[in-house]
Amino acid sequence: MTDNNSKLRAVLLAALMVLWVFAGTMAFAGSAAAVNEGADVTISNIAVDDGSTDATATYTITSEVSDGPATVGSMKLDFNDASTNGIDVSSASIDSVTSDNEDAAIDTSTTGGNFVNATFTGTAELGGTVTVTVSGINNPSDAGDYQLEQAAWSGTSFDGSSSNSTDTYAIGTTQERNEASGADKAWTSATTRWQGQDLFFDRSTAPDDLSNYQLREFDNTAVSEENRVGNLETELTFDGDTTLIDTSDLEGDYVITATREGEGRRVIITGSNGGYNSDVGPATGDSEDAPVEIAVQDLDATLEDEDGDEVDEVSLDDTANLTLDSNRNGYDLNVSSENLTQNQLETLFTEDGDLSDADIDDTRDEDNITLLGLQSDEEIELNFSSDNDIESGDVLDFNFEVDDTTANASTSIDIQDEVDGSVDFEQAQYTEQRGDIVTLNMTENELDEFDLTIGGDNVNYKATVTVEPNDDGVVKIDINTYLLSRVPADYGQQRDVFYAEEGEITNAEDNIGEVSRDRVLDPDLYDVTDDGFRFRLGESDVWKAAAEEGAVFTNALTLTNNGDEAVTVAAVGDGGSLDGLSLQVEGAEGLDLTRHGLVLESGDSVSINIEVFRTFDIGSDLVVRFDATTE
Repeated sequence: MTDNNSKLRAVLLAALMVLWVFAGTMAFAGSAAAVNEGADVTISNIAVDDGSTDATATYTITSEVSDGPATVGSMKLDFNDASTNGIDVSSASIDSVTSDNEDAAIDTSTTGGNFVNATFTGTAELGGTVTVTVSGINNPSDAGDYQLEQAAWSGTSFDGSSSNSTDTYAIGTTQERNEASGADKAWTSATTRWQGQDLFFDRSTAPDDLSNYQLREFDNTAVSEENRVGNLETELTFDGDTTLIDTSDLEGDYVITATREGEGRRVIITGSNGGYNSDVGPATGDSEDAPVEIAVQDLDATLEDEDGDEVDEVSLDDTANLTLDSNRNGYDLNVSSENLTQNQLETLFTEDGDLSDADIDDTRDEDNITLLGLQSDEEIELNFSSDNDIESGDVLDFNFEVDDTTANASTSIDIQDEVDGSVDFEQAQYTEQRGDIVTLNMTENELDEFDLTIGGDNVNYKATVTVEPNDDGVVKIDINTYLLSRVPADYGQQRDVFYAEEGEITNAEDNIGEVSRDRVLDPDLYDVTDDGFRFRLGESDVWKAAAEEGAVFTNALTLTNNGDEAVTVAAVGDGGSLDGLSLQVEGAEGLDLTRHGLVLESGDSVSINIEVFRTFDIGSDLVVRFDATTE
């Protein structure tokens, strides 16, 4: 009976040995099997004494034996996962295999391909914690997380039953692995990151008793500290010990949390490279240092002239300033155009612009360029040069996309023929009182039509007047500064804001609707482009009185000629001289009253009736504009 049972047992064991050999072969391809009697050897940790890229390092592989001890006679370590990243194990060897139960006596250690092998002089009963030390490994040249597969056989010739296990080891600093992962930035506590960025988090230095990592909302303003950690955003999935957090749908404050048995959920505080630093309870004061703010980046792009006014056209071989406004510093901006090649874009921004080659990256996309390290307020001069194969008639579209967020903007500009003509102004600057008529005298050279731009953003008023010279090339325009900015820019008649005494006004428009003004322009210097002509409106010297429109003042003014020659008083607003006239006004001095055709001989005196026909306020005084007639 005993002999029969022994024979039967031997047959069954032989059959099992065949099964284990088969299972061992399959296990190395990714399944799991026990070395003997159900024992498994499972990797719990891989430590690298020098984790720098390209360094020669010693790897310490720690495993745990379940249902052991495990009978092991040979072992193989597979580094194939790093084979394309420059790992070299040709000089490596397994130096020792120890365990809590029994150590193995290594007979040979060899290498082949990306494998490091060891055979023992006999089988060893490995139990508890098993530690395998491998030296002479030349680390991968690329930072990242890699897998190592360990296989153990019960036979000394890589035969018999087997058990295999896979785990991850890290090469490179946290920062290097951050960059290698394709992340835009690290998940760093107490910092601002931007919506759309992929953020790197590394848990490799976190305690092993932390699990179930989650991304949750965080509210520093919560009345109760218990309620600071809010709703679940997502559970984190790791590739080894690292993960990328997608922020494209996030806005606000967020924290990474993990669970520790017996303590519940913990708030993770991370360092500048996105690695674990510490963990705290959600209701402690330290938790307020853990959140990362996810902000939304804005971006605005405009093309402007030298005065800071937005333009949509520019003459060929002339310049315009690209102004970029954002709420973020230190960002990279991708620039593309359907009308310009990458080489033309690069020339426009460097050789013909303000930037240097170091400010631009042309390697990220073959059609675009990337402007590097921009600040929140940037102004870049661009020269639309014919040497850059830019032609008159081109309409150039520009698209701007921030490299790591969803912020974008666009603008375009028309390239016009270079203008050879010019406009000559009779004077470089006029000074007139507020409310008076300013008369511009101009002579054009080879221009059929030109625009006059009056004012600008710096004086909170801007008007554009299109004029055609007369046959002699002369333009004479009256600007009613009393109506200017009070009413829309009308033209054509003397009572309008703009009136052409010589030549013709074909169009006039202003920004009165944008600035919502209904008052006479303030005293200031108002540019009139072309060629830098300016007029200045000074403080008005007109009579200030408590009068209303329609009031009549009889004999309120006496004009006396105290000079030796006759004086003609010019029309209102025409800038005529009152030199030699003494003006006597009841209750006021320095009244500017002029009337066309009024001639005073030496010693003559005349009384004037004044009828108020329009008024406007300056401060608390009522300023009166009037017509005047003699008695």
